[in-house]
Amino acid sequence: MTDIELIELAAKGARINAIKDPNGVWCNCTRLPPGFNIFDAKPWNPLEDDGDALRLAVKLEMKITINQGNVQVRYKEDAPLVFVRTGINTAEATRLAITRAAAEIGRVPMTEQEFEAAMRTHQLEIEYSDYICELYTVDFEEGFGLFKLKDIGDFYQGFKEKMTK
Repeated sequence: MTDIELIELAAKGARINAIKDPNGVWCNCTRLPPGFNIFDAKPWNPLEDDGDALRLAVKLEMKITINQGNVQVRYKEDAPLVFVRTGINTAEATRLAITRAAAEIGRVPMTEQEFEAAMRTHQLEIEYSDYICELYTVDFEEGFGLFKLKDIGDFYQGFKEKMTK
C-alpha cells in the first residue's frame, strides 16, 4: 500500500476530511465552511507528524505498546496489530503503526445497524454536518441554516450510503 492510500484510508477510518493541496501537502479540512480555501486548512500527515499520529490514536481509542523496537497497536479488541520495523526509529515505527491501524479501520465500512446507532447517539454529528456542507454550497449564517437542513433530513440517505459502503 502506498503512503497516499495509507493516509486516505487512515483519514476515512478516523472520519477526517483529508485533502491534498496543489503543493502535495495533506490538509485536514474537517469542519471548514463551504467554499473554503484549502490553504486555510492545517497540514495533516500522521506518517510524519507525531502530533497528528497521537491525535489519530486518541480519536480511535488505540492502545499502543512499544517494546524493544516492536510496536503493537490495538483497536478496542484483544487481537493486536503488530508492526515490527528495523532500521527506523521508534517514533517513526509508532507513527507508521498508528496510521496502518487507522487504515485497517477505514477499510471496513459501518454496518447499517452501527450507522443508525451512531446517529441516535450523535456520534456522527460532525461528519453529517461536513457532508451537508460539501453538497450544499450556500454560506450558513452562524450554523442556523445547517441545523434546518439537518432537521429536514434530505441528506440523510446519501450520508448513510456514504458511511456504510
